[in-house]
Amino acid sequence: IYFNNNDQYLSNVNLRRALFNAIDAQKEIDTVWQNDNEPMTSFTAPGVAAADGTSFASKVGELYAPSRDQEKAKEYLATALSELGCTVDDLSAHLSIDCGDSATAIAEASFYQEQWRQVLGIEVAVNSMITKQGSQNRKTGNYVMSITGWGPDYNDPMTDLDLWTPTNGNNHTGYSSAEYDALIEAAKVETDMVAREQIFVQCEFLLVEDMPIIPIYWRHEDYAV
Repeated sequence: IYFNNNDQYLSNVNLRRALFNAIDAQKEIDTVWQNDNEPMTSFTAPGVAAADGTSFASKVGELYAPSRDQEKAKEYLATALSELGCTVDDLSAHLSIDCGDSATAIAEASFYQEQWRQVLGIEVAVNSMITKQGSQNRKTGNYVMSITGWGPDYNDPMTDLDLWTPTNGNNHTGYSSAEYDALIEAAKVETDMVAREQIFVQCEFLLVEDMPIIPIYWRHEDYAV
């Protein structure tokens, strides 16, 4: 889920953390997808290789628990409300999530909507639209939250992690971090593959800290052979 990090409320990291922790990713898979999709425990997918040829995700470890800490979500919300000087009703009047127009896309957004209602007491509107419109909204920043996905172009953590630099054409979150950008630039010129890998691990940890998005699940595709 993309957050619009420039939004008047979602610019607050504690609100982003609250919305993230309110979602039980494993329950979402069991309820909506009912397949082998896997809760994301880091941003980079398990199929992307580490320096030694194993999975890079295994080097990062479990940064996001499959079943999130929903009690912690309430604590983050209380902090966010104090920092923003607003109420749950203010958030309910403003927050929305864009999704596709298929039955599954609407079911996915509705699941998140219900989690936020049950855990945080926030009513989030679901905006269903054709994929092209959702993509355009993200490009122009005309959204609050938006469901989308990402797939790697090549087998290296950079294909996932440079997404969150401000010059990347797919970073429609408004997220920008000088520290993160410096790490990506360092990785581009680092020739020691183990040292380069550790830079990417630092990027993963910074994404946990700044929470520009909500990581939900890694897609698994089933084939009949």
